[in-house]
Amino acid sequence: MVNYTVSVKSTGRLIKMKDQLFTIQQYADLHEINKRTLHFYDQEGLFSPAVKKENGYRYYSLSQGATLEMILTLRELDMSLDDIKRYIEKRNPKDFDLLLEAKQRQVDEKIRELKEMKDLLNTKQVQLRYLAEDLYSVQVVECKKKNYLVTPVEEKKESYVGAMIQHGKSLPHHLFNTELGTMNHTDHLYKKDYNHTDGIFSDMGALKSNHTRSSGSFVRAFHVGDFNDLTPTYERILAYCSKQHLKLEGYAYELGINDLCVMSMEEYVTMIEIKIKP
Repeated sequence: MVNYTVSVKSTGRLIKMKDQLFTIQQYADLHEINKRTLHFYDQEGLFSPAVKKENGYRYYSLSQGATLEMILTLRELDMSLDDIKRYIEKRNPKDFDLLLEAKQRQVDEKIRELKEMKDLLNTKQVQLRYLAEDLYSVQVVECKKKNYLVTPVEEKKESYVGAMIQHGKSLPHHLFNTELGTMNHTDHLYKKDYNHTDGIFSDMGALKSNHTRSSGSFVRAFHVGDFNDLTPTYERILAYCSKQHLKLEGYAYELGINDLCVMSMEEYVTMIEIKIKP
């Protein structure tokens, strides 16, 4: 590492300040990047060494660090090399302020996306914990209020695909990035129409929704196998409710809880929750 000395005026007197010079490998290590990145930036005219000696040795100064870190940050924010170069060649406080505002908005969007992804991972982990329960039992559980975005499904078979596409387009995130399930009204269940679909729902959390699943006591059961025929599980639920003198109301909410970790439909688990009438 090489030193060179510059003079600067401060508080009315002359002081000495040393700016350390680093070899290309030392500078790459300092900023935790590959030295090939520094070679590339130099070739592109984006960021060059402070000193280039006749013997070919290149040295970077400590004071260049802020510029390099800004370049690396802008690259992480997907700013092109050409745009970064144009900014650096004509940088000024006003343009820098505008750049900072734009990039802060971009960072906020990335934070939102990462939070959404974290929520998805947490949701899937919570759902997996249900697999530890007795999957062939029927139980009464207390459930909290949930806000759902619901897309109605018409009676025609082909409308299900269209409704699913429409539902995905209505969401502020990817279709499978939260709870995604189907609904069957209890009126259909009591008529033994167990595989009817009234709507497709997604959990919206605190975001705008068009359907509220109120809190209260719910019957919960699990269907193991192909979700296209839930008949045996609904028969088991209704038999349990009849024995316990329970009346159901509203919708049955059907939610796949292990869709990302099964090899076949025989292993698929659908959790069904239906509110008990007070």
